[in-house]
Amino acid sequence: MAIPDEVFDLVSKVSNGNGNMEDYERICLILSNLTTTELSSVFQKCDILKALMSIDLHDNVLGPNVVGALNPLCSKSEHLIRVSEFAVHLVSKQPEVFKDVENSGLFQPILDGLNSRDPLVRLNWLELGKLLTVSEMGYHFLNRQGVFSRLLDDLYSSASDPLGDLLLPGYIGFFGSLAKRDPDHWLGSKSDGRFKNVLSDAVDNNAISISMVAFESISWIATTPTGRITLDKLFAKGGSFDSVLNKLFIFISNSPTEICTRAVECYSFLLRRPDGIDSEGLFADAVLSLNWAIISCQKSIDTTNSNSVEDKELLIAPLLKRLYSLATQPFFEVRVAVFNAIDAIVTQPWGVRQITRQPGFFEYLLNRQTELGFPDKIQLVQAKLDIMNNMLKTYKVWSCSECKSFQNLIDRQQLKLIQLYIKEGLWGVVKSEAAVALEPG
Repeated sequence: MAIPDEVFDLVSKVSNGNGNMEDYERICLILSNLTTTELSSVFQKCDILKALMSIDLHDNVLGPNVVGALNPLCSKSEHLIRVSEFAVHLVSKQPEVFKDVENSGLFQPILDGLNSRDPLVRLNWLELGKLLTVSEMGYHFLNRQGVFSRLLDDLYSSASDPLGDLLLPGYIGFFGSLAKRDPDHWLGSKSDGRFKNVLSDAVDNNAISISMVAFESISWIATTPTGRITLDKLFAKGGSFDSVLNKLFIFISNSPTEICTRAVECYSFLLRRPDGIDSEGLFADAVLSLNWAIISCQKSIDTTNSNSVEDKELLIAPLLKRLYSLATQPFFEVRVAVFNAIDAIVTQPWGVRQITRQPGFFEYLLNRQTELGFPDKIQLVQAKLDIMNNMLKTYKVWSCSECKSFQNLIDRQQLKLIQLYIKEGLWGVVKSEAAVALEPG
């Protein structure tokens, strides 16, 4: 079969930096349908790696034959990483070919990179290793190869490594991803305590880049029901992470804009009701998240006292006041992060009730005009609409609940305002103005 000239034209176009996403998608489609012989012919005539180095994969999947044919062409480390990325992306989209890809040796560069004696080489491969562990098969594959235990040894000894500050963020991010998948093994009762100790020390590290990665890893772990249960024990008084939440509040209260934004984003993971939680776990997670919010903004407080839920809710006022203050500042990235955090908070019943009672906060969320001065205002206006939808959803869930503590979240007038906001949509009701034509002269 003759190879279409289109293949060579597209590769040449993309290699010269003139390609678009449609060109990349077309290349992926054509390459995936060629035979091995045809692929070899294309690779001999074209600098295919140069063309593929800048492809944003998204949902494009190159078949095993394409990835396998690319591997021998890799003379540079960046090419090897890119082809390995293709292999990881392939098995994430088509798990049924995992064994074929493994048997083909396409994962070997990842193993070699993660086991390299050069710490900087390992660092380059950690992110790709993290992507591979997202799938259960990838997680078990690396575990069987002994990669986790070797990297954990490296992580634990990094304190004495002169490159420690450079290496720690990548290592913490990698093991944070593993802990999200199996929190009990890495942080809970089955843990040997090493990663837990490293994470606790990282929060207190003088290097902000390290402490922020620690906060972010902890917040990612909090996105699953099992992760939240494990973390709740560590956040308790006397636990390994008992100071983490309060330090996070300090970061949003007194940090440069970039750090403040990342810290606020952590709240959007920590306080959001996780997916997959059953009806019986709703109340437990509502109480758990309320306690976390209180611990965050009230230093050295005991959340196990016998106060009523509504009395305890009043203790989160400093957190809501700070978020309200940040939301009204003229920084787009900060405002986006705050809206994400608010959206998370209103998935919890206490969040709906206290935001509607916080002076000016609810009215601000209802006011679409506050976002019109931003070039990307549509993202902010959409975020407010999402918040209103989640407030209504949370209200409906708890109105039907037998739990009296969370039944009276908003009054009738507030409910009408939320419903009207949702009904009017993204931009609300646009009032038309009558135009009056005047005769010249």
